[in-house]
Amino acid sequence: MTVNSNVPLSAMAPMLLKRRDAAKMLQISERFLWGLTANGDIKSIRIGQRAVRYALEDLHAFIESRSSRAER
Repeated sequence: MTVNSNVPLSAMAPMLLKRRDAAKMLQISERFLWGLTANGDIKSIRIGQRAVRYALEDLHAFIESRSSRAER
């Protein structure tokens, strides 16, 4: 992904999502997302001791890995 310097930062999509936003994006509960994270099914990024974030590309990779199209 390239960053266009002509686009204001407020118009750019966030690179990392909080647990609540990632769960909404995947249309699953935060608890289920936490379980997937704990099992290593979805990659996460830990910031400090408590903050956990999810990269958009990791969420897309998870979706692709679970897609029935990937099995064909």
